Amino acid sequence: MARSSLMHSARARRWPVGSAARGAAGLVLVALVGCASGPAAEFAAHAAPVIERSCATERCHGVAVGEPLPDVGFFVSVDAHGRLTDLGAARARALARVTTTAPYHLSSLVRVPLASAHGGGPHVGGDLFSGPDDAPALELGRWIDSEPPGTGGEDVVF
Repeated sequence: MARSSLMHSARARRWPVGSAARGAAGLVLVALVGCASGPAAEFAAHAAPVIERSCATERCHGVAVGEPLPDVGFFVSVDAHGRLTDLGAARARALARVTTTAPYHLSSLVRVPLASAHGGGPHVGGDLFSGPDDAPALELGRWIDSEPPGTGGEDVVF
């Protein structure tokens, strides 16, 4: 059985309604970024920009270069402009907060900053995503779906 069909049979993938246009925009972004594929490339192309725009400031989840990362919580090392300084380490930290065996929107990385009407919170930074079909949440989902089943932190709390 092909890997992609195995992944899809192992966990149901349901992209929220209205994502076709966003998916097309994502394909254009991938074409502009390059033809690299795989989870690390998907993280760099889709998740890293969301993390940098949404939460990688030093007053949120960003930690200045040279400072130790806290052991508890989601924190990533960032430069003075809020850019992730180590994509591999940021991916590992983010991966600890996702489920790769359930739909992406159940991952705490996506679920916690969702609007409370969609089960989000508590999140000190407030609502970052209006719902699981919000464009940034979809971008995180695209990366999460590229990870092999069972490789996430599987930290979902129902």
